Amino acid sequence: MKVRRKKSAAYRLEGTGWAGGPVIAKRCLKSVALVEHTVYEGILPRAAVTSLRYYGFLEESDGEHCWLFALERLGWAPGAAPPPKTVGA
Repeated sequence: MKVRRKKSAAYRLEGTGWAGGPVIAKRCLKSVALVEHTVYEGILPRAAVTSLRYYGFLEESDGEHCWLFALERLGWAPGAAPPPKTVGA
């Protein structure tokens, strides 16, 4: 019997991104991650739209899941100055 593991998860990593901003680490099925990876790396950089700062993609050893890492959007464009840091961040 194959044990079915949770398909996806998302974590907010405080102070790990550009200018100390939070990074979203998203675990999802490889098929979903490959589509998002293509959008972040291949489509959005060429489009005239504001997008998240994308840090990368990592495939898990199980071959079924991947991780995507992007700066959390907190109401500012990636090229703009980040909001002030909060105390204790």
